[in-house]
Amino acid sequence: MNVAIFDLQHFEMVHVLHHVFDSPLNNISFFTNQNLVNKIKSSTLASSKFSVVVTDNSDSIDDFLKVCLDHISKNNIEVIVFNTIDIHYKNTWSFIKQLKIPVFITIHNINTWLKPPFTLNKKALSFYYYRKKMVAKTAGLIVQEELFIDYVKNKTNYKKPVFALPHTLKEKETPFPKNSKLVVAIPGGIDGHRRNNDFSLSVIEKVSAKNKNIQFVFIGSIIGVLGQRIFEQMQELNKKGCDILHYYDENSNKVFDEQMSACHIVFLPLIVETKYEGITEIYGATKVTGVLYDLMRFEKPCIVPHDLIIPPTMQNSIVSYKNEDSFVNLLLDLEANRNKITELITNAKTNSEYYTVEKIKGRFLKKFTALISKDSVLSLDN
Repeated sequence: MNVAIFDLQHFEMVHVLHHVFDSPLNNISFFTNQNLVNKIKSSTLASSKFSVVVTDNSDSIDDFLKVCLDHISKNNIEVIVFNTIDIHYKNTWSFIKQLKIPVFITIHNINTWLKPPFTLNKKALSFYYYRKKMVAKTAGLIVQEELFIDYVKNKTNYKKPVFALPHTLKEKETPFPKNSKLVVAIPGGIDGHRRNNDFSLSVIEKVSAKNKNIQFVFIGSIIGVLGQRIFEQMQELNKKGCDILHYYDENSNKVFDEQMSACHIVFLPLIVETKYEGITEIYGATKVTGVLYDLMRFEKPCIVPHDLIIPPTMQNSIVSYKNEDSFVNLLLDLEANRNKITELITNAKTNSEYYTVEKIKGRFLKKFTALISKDSVLSLDN
């Protein structure tokens, strides 16, 4: 099978698809940018056979898409997976409507893609118009969590097949952390929007005032003015005696992987209800956070807000808080009773087996390849 994977942003998800389709029987083409190509070439599949078309060699998005179209024709591409589309909607639709092969799209925000916006905003309505056109052209959709399949089937009008592929996967065993301090990782961009960083800094200060044997490690980029303000607050807390570290490398996943491997537990101060282009999305119900799947990749337990819906495959390695006091008490208890951390990590290791390459391939690939056979794919000219 000759398959093309389109994504300009998310290496982790590209890596999952790379693993799923990696086979002597398949030829994989990536339509992406040089940054993601560099990460692919540094990954565990660097030695596999693949070809690339990169945006960096084109003067515009339309030029890039034209090169992709030529590549599809010349290399007899049989199916294309669009892993992320959140910009260039009009250009991408102009590209997709020319395709005569099965098209699959991974949707990150279900309501945004599959429900009309209640707005008179011309820009939002325009975006939805092109998203609707693209969805109609698909042979199927991909969501990032199995729970979402029923949501799409029961609460939207989409009636074609829906597949689930996680944000990331488990490739290796992670050794038990060696740091004598309890290390709490806080992964994700520091931007003041998706995560409640004010809550994070407040509980860090309260925990540190009661116990100096807990270290907090932020792993992510500092984004915008709000992100810079949060970073400056982190520095002020360090001066007060809190043990806070920050790591990020835009060009490599090595730093992220090292810090996630070294932590005992992850803290996810997520703002559960959010908006995308003015449309309400709810983490756990219509949108996922990649951090949950990083937990399985690194075999880590996590502390989350009590209203975040957790997949059943990882519930016994995740604990929740309702407010600042409950978080502080929970973390202090875990530090004082390390056997509880050991139990949570053990559960995470067991849960992570559901997210190995072999298990993901087994759940996805047979149904997918059956669908894209010439006799199975319907309505490609919608």
